[in-house]
Amino acid sequence: MGLLPICERQDRREWARQLIGIRFGGFGERTALVVLCCFLLLPILLYPVLGGGRGGMDLLYAFNLVASFLWMLLLHVVVRRPLVLHMVLLPLYLTTMIDLFLLTSFGNRISAGYVMIALSNYGELDEFLAAYVKPVALTVSVSVVVYVYAMFGLRNVKLPRAPRLAVLLVALLMAIYGSAVGRGLQQKMSLEQAVYDVIGKEMSAPFGVVFQGVVALNQFIGYADLRRKREYHIFGALKNFAEEDEIYVWVIGESSRPHNWSLFGYERETTPLLEKLPGLIGLPNMLATAPHTSVAVPSMLSLDPVNRWEDVLSHKSIISAFGEVGFGTYWISAQEVDGWAGIVPQIAAEAAHTRYYDRALDGKLVNAMEDILNENPSKRPLFIVLHTKGSHWVYSRRYPSEYDHFQTAGSTRRAQLVDSYDNSIRYSDWVLSQVVDLLARRGSFSVVVYSSDHGENLLDDEEGLFGHAIGNSYDLASASFIWVSESVRQKFPGCIRIAEENSSKRMSLSNLPHSLLHIAGIDLDGLDYSMSVFSSQFEERPRWYRVRGELKREAVPAEEMMFRE
Repeated sequence: MGLLPICERQDRREWARQLIGIRFGGFGERTALVVLCCFLLLPILLYPVLGGGRGGMDLLYAFNLVASFLWMLLLHVVVRRPLVLHMVLLPLYLTTMIDLFLLTSFGNRISAGYVMIALSNYGELDEFLAAYVKPVALTVSVSVVVYVYAMFGLRNVKLPRAPRLAVLLVALLMAIYGSAVGRGLQQKMSLEQAVYDVIGKEMSAPFGVVFQGVVALNQFIGYADLRRKREYHIFGALKNFAEEDEIYVWVIGESSRPHNWSLFGYERETTPLLEKLPGLIGLPNMLATAPHTSVAVPSMLSLDPVNRWEDVLSHKSIISAFGEVGFGTYWISAQEVDGWAGIVPQIAAEAAHTRYYDRALDGKLVNAMEDILNENPSKRPLFIVLHTKGSHWVYSRRYPSEYDHFQTAGSTRRAQLVDSYDNSIRYSDWVLSQVVDLLARRGSFSVVVYSSDHGENLLDDEEGLFGHAIGNSYDLASASFIWVSESVRQKFPGCIRIAEENSSKRMSLSNLPHSLLHIAGIDLDGLDYSMSVFSSQFEERPRWYRVRGELKREAVPAEEMMFRE
């Protein structure tokens, strides 16, 4: 039966009743279809409750929720036999099982990051399944029973025809995707970037896995040659000393500039907890190697300088260096794999263990790190990278409501912007202090390096610039520090004293990997002690950075030029 004219109200109501299953011929049939649809939609419905983020309704969640229902309804309008439709959808039932397992176990959903793990790190996938065999088996068993029972109930169900409704649903889907692309174009993205950005954020249920798979495959195939080059690179690393319970943590910040840290003199109390920590060495004069993540993160973890970008791309990161000397290596991320990540997912794959908590609050990474420490009773040496969301726009989504601390009365747009940005830093202050506290309470021989990938523009002057990827004093400045445990201070008092003396000197993110390997006692090809803040050989050098694909050197007035060529 087709969609009848609106004036024939009685017949229209009859069609509606058939569409929602009132006259399928039995309660079991109605229940079967509802159960199957609800099962497929369950991840998106449960996410506000079980998700690692703030939960509740926001624009991105609303986008994915609406898309989920529109796709589900469209398929049931186009395919009249639900039995056939749900047989074809069987692969999505399998991905929904994975989605539900990840959501209930870790508070996050299946994403491009997890697809990347499956594509590039088969050993970890086997280890992961072995570790969680019971919950995986339970999820699969329950899902199979539900699917088989419901499919049996659909054997005689046939839905009415509704061509006009199908056209309407297609138009609505095109409208929401089109508006999302248009939003990207308003943010000065190219059309290709805007489309890819929407694909990366599409996590509807159950069809979002298709979009996430596209992102992961694009990454995997696009960097195949580069991945092969990196696989053949070996550091030949050697460890000069061994301590019981050695733990090194690298926290990658996001869009956090030192201008808004009270640790570095900001008038607002944005970092009260860090300021009280003994053993913290602030690095107030740190320059990012790029005002965007795809360059800054690879270069901050590489021994190659950013002005040798091809070497950064083709050589492994210091994660592999730690792995070569027997450390357990982890990459724990609150950032999603998307078109803006560049080779960051390839670097993450160097770690023996990788976890993605897409769009979760950074506190989730603290919980994950605590689990890692608790699961290491043998006290195997560890190197852990925590890739935070930090102060990524939209700032107000980066912290829980109890950290809505700064609220300027009657504020202007800029004041509101700064309020939410400062709140995100205050939350980062808590996250970072928790990371340090875990190690301090454990009494381990440990070092924490924190470095933001770049800074941010906040409508600071008459130019009215906002965001990053500009290349000025606001988005090239990186909030950074190093924390060392008491046992490290006792073992290397001279190195710590030198680091404190060097802390205010000009340096870039490229100095940090040399510094960490130096204090960790790891010797390898490419290590330059004149780049280490812990070394008496430390030299200030010209600071290079890349912006929009162009290599530039920091412009410094001659009278302030402290470094030498």
